[in-house]
Amino acid sequence: MSRQRAKGIKRTDFEEVEAKLLERFGGEVKRMDTDLVVAPQSLNQIVELLMGQNQKSATCSNSWNSSQKISCQIP
Repeated sequence: MSRQRAKGIKRTDFEEVEAKLLERFGGEVKRMDTDLVVAPQSLNQIVELLMGQNQKSATCSNSWNSSQKISCQIP
């Protein structure tokens, strides 16, 4: 691993990481559950927002493409 680092290849030595974590926090590092409960209404709102953003993006892209075609046609 040190040879790869000398060549500029970024590598993670998990033993070093574990040692630094133990040094900084002490004791055992435990994984925490990250399960989130999300109400269906929230998911629907997120989907609606994403769909609206996609629609606005498509509209902007289409208008930009149209303006490019017009400006390219002018001699």
